[in-house]
Amino acid sequence: MKHPFTPEGIAAWQQSLQPLTQQQLQELASQITANFKIWLANTFILEPSQLNYLKSINAYFLQLLAAQLAFAVANKLNIKLTKPQSSALRGTKLIRDKSTLQANADGQGNVNASGEVVIEILYS
Repeated sequence: MKHPFTPEGIAAWQQSLQPLTQQQLQELASQITANFKIWLANTFILEPSQLNYLKSINAYFLQLLAAQLAFAVANKLNIKLTKPQSSALRGTKLIRDKSTLQANADGQGNVNASGEVVIEILYS
């Protein structure tokens, strides 16, 4: 089931992850990093203009977002999207990463992760 690409849709998608096992979350995290654009288009309802915009985003920025989302999924951390309510707002679209992820790892494969992924979409 695809979710709307809205703050509420992101929250509903994240809620749908609750029953997944740790192994399933790891597999999902791998899917996110393997091909972020395809994963995003298969998971959320995107308009043609959003799909076109996705194609124009810098590849390194997308890698950063994919890595952060995958890390959040694998570690059951919160993911938020903020964007204007009205699509009537036009101008230059800006996507801003406001994530607060932090982690430390020991030499035995354990990770202590905190923070959240926050993606802000705004128009200037």
